[in-house]
Amino acid sequence: MKHMNFCIGNAFKYLWRAGLKGNAIEDYEKTIRYIQIEIERLKEAA
Repeated sequence: MKHMNFCIGNAFKYLWRAGLKGNAIEDYEKTIRYIQIEIERLKEAA
């Protein structure tokens, strides 16, 4: 498996556990937020 950074790893974590531990909507919102952070990082690096 290829290494993934913190934001992508957390996005996978929240997507995987959505609805299993607490509020699913909150987990999906956190997933989106971590992906947005990664997109911004990639834009700045380009």
